Amino acid sequence: MGIWNMATEEKTISTLMTASGMPVVVDPMRTRTAGAMVCIGVGSRDEKTNLRGASHLLEHMLFKGTGARTYLDISKEIEGAGGELNGFTSKEMTAYYVATLNRTLPACLDVLQDMILDSRMEDRWLELERQVVLQEIDMWRNDPEGYIHTLFSRSLFEGHPMSNDEAGDPDTVASITRDQLFKHMESNYSRPRLAVVASGNVDADSVLSWAEDSFDGLGGAAPRPREAPTMRGAGIDHVPREGDHAYVALGFPGLSTNDPDRHSLTLMSAILGSGMSSRLFTRVREELGLVYSIYTLNRQYSDCGQMTIFFSTSEDHVTQVVSESVSQMRSLKEHLQIGELNRARNMLQGSMVRRMESTENRMYRMGRGLMTAGKVRSQEEDLAALDAVTEEDVLRIAAKVLDPSKLRIVTHSREPNGLDLHSLDF
Repeated sequence: MGIWNMATEEKTISTLMTASGMPVVVDPMRTRTAGAMVCIGVGSRDEKTNLRGASHLLEHMLFKGTGARTYLDISKEIEGAGGELNGFTSKEMTAYYVATLNRTLPACLDVLQDMILDSRMEDRWLELERQVVLQEIDMWRNDPEGYIHTLFSRSLFEGHPMSNDEAGDPDTVASITRDQLFKHMESNYSRPRLAVVASGNVDADSVLSWAEDSFDGLGGAAPRPREAPTMRGAGIDHVPREGDHAYVALGFPGLSTNDPDRHSLTLMSAILGSGMSSRLFTRVREELGLVYSIYTLNRQYSDCGQMTIFFSTSEDHVTQVVSESVSQMRSLKEHLQIGELNRARNMLQGSMVRRMESTENRMYRMGRGLMTAGKVRSQEEDLAALDAVTEEDVLRIAAKVLDPSKLRIVTHSREPNGLDLHSLDF
């Protein structure tokens, strides 16, 4: 395949197709690194009840050896080339990627291809890796700072596969068989659910050729329509835990990755709870000292989304922090402060530009775009879209999303804390 060199001039994103119609997107950079990611459009939302965790367990198993390489061979070859090999499973996609020195990328791609096409998933490794995944789930559930995110998704999407945990359910993970993993792979690791993205010091034609040679021979997957979730109305869920500290999430249904108002919501969320100058941090942390951290997350999926506030505090402060959060939301629906929108816009754009200096972040952004929005938007498009958001847009989306009839609250604490939705002043 040779050494892949990029021309000295800056290049733009190339969106290509293999002979079979598989998308290949390449985003070159002036750098000494290079990377590629294989994306598969299957995640925890696509799993049947008896297979919850199959996508994540399968992801783990592909690192355990092929017909030509043991798990140790895989690690030695990648690390010996100066690279990193990894994977992840989310609600809507699974991905495997390598990031390395640009001169060693062809050798690393050979390993990546081998893992995906010739994984053996031997029973002895399945039993060992099953225990690793069960420990991972247990570790996650014992990290309340992270677990509260899982609990909120369960609450918001209850009754729909979007509520499935990405890591899986312990009972089903404990019973998934090797044959079931192979069937899950055969049903999903093929067109039209496959895509390849690459970034760094790479040549688009070489990436296209590798993707075509590697994956065009795979058959086509059967259609699998996804059904958008019907969001629950307002309510409070309590999940008990030991300890005197409370972890709380309160939020609303958000917007999808293709919603025309998504950038307005992103900026509204940032004004409310991103950074130390945000309304929530300023009021609840700096002025009242009720929390160590409080922040918002605006998550967008292919056909739904969520906008959520997260915080932790002592049990006797939960009601006050929730009340203060509602007060800030009510105020945001009424007016913006002078300079507030531009400050949030610059903060988000600065963060976006800095992240794009990383080969891995560029690949993730492109892969997620393909798997959830069906396309890759350039950084320039997103920066321009944020520039176009007006104060009127933010106020309009605040009134739409911050709807008390859709507010869900989840508390992870010793006691339910006596919260009452009817007492909250929206």
